[in-house]
Amino acid sequence: MRADNASSTVDLGGTESSLLHTDAFDLESSVAYLMGSAGNGVSQRFGAGLKQLGFTLIEWLVCAALLHRPYQRLSEVARRMKSDTSTLSRSVERLRRRGLLVNERRLDDRRSVSLALTPAGVELTEKGISLARHCDRILMHGIDERQPRSLQLVLQRLLENIDRLGRLP
Repeated sequence: MRADNASSTVDLGGTESSLLHTDAFDLESSVAYLMGSAGNGVSQRFGAGLKQLGFTLIEWLVCAALLHRPYQRLSEVARRMKSDTSTLSRSVERLRRRGLLVNERRLDDRRSVSLALTPAGVELTEKGISLARHCDRILMHGIDERQPRSLQLVLQRLLENIDRLGRLP
């Protein structure tokens, strides 16, 4: 699908770049469109599998982040997930009520609280990891064995660059 695009100026982290588009916008070549579509498709299907485990996608992402890097503050989890703390705080509260995670006082700052998985939280999160691995195998079907690592590196860079977008007009 193609649409006409007007001239615009984009802030690239202190460097202004004038993007003069005299040609039509190719939607299927847009990284934002492709990432959004891929993200929606994976979220819907992976989320349906997680629902069978009793997780929402956000809840599982929080738990997976804590399994990967235990004892994080909510703000740290939110920053890594490119989310806001208010959205995550509701999910964390549901997980805490279900006995899947606990709040623990930090040793380095007694006023601050870290999140930690309970043994039940670890067990359920690991079931979600099995599902994620299954999804990864299906998503990588037909892709050359060298390409998944390249894709991971590109996705990691895109995640780093998200903060550079700032608030769009």
